[in-house]
Amino acid sequence: MPGAQYLLGSEWGLRDLAGTPLVADRTPTMAFLEPGKISGNASCNRYSGPVELGDGTIRVGELASTRMACTPEVDVQERAFLVALQNSRRLEVVSGDLVLHTESLEQPLRFRRIR
Repeated sequence: MPGAQYLLGSEWGLRDLAGTPLVADRTPTMAFLEPGKISGNASCNRYSGPVELGDGTIRVGELASTRMACTPEVDVQERAFLVALQNSRRLEVVSGDLVLHTESLEQPLRFRRIR
């Protein structure tokens, strides 16, 4: 199970939003560049906040984000991504993908490492 040491310094791009197709050229990202912090691009806006990583567990705290105007379809994707991220509880690596299981969606979020 991935933990803080495995994820520290990594950045991930969303491949699958619980089965919902992604808006072209608007891939949400998730980065663990500092211990205890998560950040990235939610689709249109940047976000950051606290994160607790355990052995196969994740708890995302209250996120702050920029407030740029987005197109309606990007706004829907961004909101769905941020809600799912804040409701994430479990994570695992499956075939090189980081898989986040959330309390709010039946299917998990799947990320591919970008650095």
